[in-house]
Amino acid sequence: MDPYYYKKNIPGSIDDCYLRESAAELLLQAAKLLKDNHYFIVYDAWRPYKVQLALYQQFEQELKKKGIPEHQLKKVLRNYVDVPSKDPMKPANHLTGGAIDLTIACSGEGILNMGTGFDDFSEKSATDYYEKLSNLTKEEQTIRDNRRYLKEVMEKAGFTNYPEEWWHFDYGNQNWGKATGNIAIYGGILEIEHDK
Repeated sequence: MDPYYYKKNIPGSIDDCYLRESAAELLLQAAKLLKDNHYFIVYDAWRPYKVQLALYQQFEQELKKKGIPEHQLKKVLRNYVDVPSKDPMKPANHLTGGAIDLTIACSGEGILNMGTGFDDFSEKSATDYYEKLSNLTKEEQTIRDNRRYLKEVMEKAGFTNYPEEWWHFDYGNQNWGKATGNIAIYGGILEIEHDK
């Protein structure tokens, strides 16, 4: 695990990553599908409301500095950061414990090249970005194949991918429900017991 927001000192962040039990079981199944010497690096899972709020406000300020017009601001924001909500029936996806942000690494080689870093809010972060390009360079082919690999392993285990972010996968929450045609089975979790 590599709790990204804790390392970035985001207010309210915690030094561990938590998932709902059924989502954690699926993650273990996905790990068994990885190639030899490959393993997951988990950046984020259950996210406290305070962290969601801080990320939303931070990204909103970044967009305003870039001059994004007010009428486009909310749409661009929602592409990458869920609206913070304490409503257990309309929670941000990470607040459910059913969302996970992760990548794959290889022993002795490090993190596989996915083309962008985690939490890169650009069009290149879209899972299928390299699928849409023609005449790919060798490096771009590797990036495309690595993203396919991550997505395939996670989907075989039962997760769905949020298409704007190659690293984001869901199980049991609203994103998952929308992608699968099922009703979300997880509501929001405002607090968890966490050893400090």
